[in-house]
Amino acid sequence: MSKAKKDQLFIVVYNDDAGLCIPYGWDMECEGALCSGVTPFVAFDSRKDARDAVNVSKAFARLNAAQGKVFNDDFTTHIKNVRVWPLSRKE
Repeated sequence: MSKAKKDQLFIVVYNDDAGLCIPYGWDMECEGALCSGVTPFVAFDSRKDARDAVNVSKAFARLNAAQGKVFNDDFTTHIKNVRVWPLSRKE
């Protein structure tokens, strides 16, 4: 795998490998967390920044679950389907 270009951007998507692929936008209820079904979609400057947002989203989901609130199980039960993908640009 080649190293990311300096100007490479990344997105976080939910991909179940069965045809469902949804990019994430910002969650309005938690700063730094992601949510599906909202736009605009988020583009990150690095894979690390994208992973950090996934970690915040996981923590937010666990907190909501512990408090008995509705939570996004993308970031708990289905975390294996949450992926960081590089974006490409037309040369």
